[in-house]
Amino acid sequence: MDNNLHESTSFEVVFTPTKALAKEFAKLSNKVTKIIFRVFFSVYLFFISLAILGAVLSGNLGHSILIQASVALIGFFMPTLVILRDSRNILKQYTLLGATGCPEIKINFFSENINSNLCGRESNFKYSQITKTITGKIVLYLSIEKTLYVLIKKDSFTKGDYDSFLIFMREKLKDNPKALRGLK
Repeated sequence: MDNNLHESTSFEVVFTPTKALAKEFAKLSNKVTKIIFRVFFSVYLFFISLAILGAVLSGNLGHSILIQASVALIGFFMPTLVILRDSRNILKQYTLLGATGCPEIKINFFSENINSNLCGRESNFKYSQITKTITGKIVLYLSIEKTLYVLIKKDSFTKGDYDSFLIFMREKLKDNPKALRGLK
């Protein structure tokens, strides 16, 4: 935070982690995963159809259809189970933060970087590190270099407001169309 002492905060967000916030975040983070799984499953079904058609045309149906159908069911349900597991983990983490000694999350947006304070752990990010944005009903999700995230509760601005913040972020991300795409 030392490099931010001379610089005034453009926007500040302060909020307490809640279960509703965790649910929204789980939903947003799984949105991308679901799309990827659906694409792969569709391609997989296409190849299974070709294999079954080949078995039918060659007259060698037998166990081929049973095996292909079993594999297809596993391919369909495994991603769903992974998504449910990840959602439960996110819910537990955020509920724990709110219930056990993490009274608030504070995020400051300066002209050159973002400063996040989560339960006393401080992190600084540059706007150029944002790789994706996803807007939900109550939160805005900023993905930082595809490994970290910053969650912004829309109604928790203590300095500035959400509409002004969107204008500010569009300016900061103008050279990154992929990151801009989810900003609403």
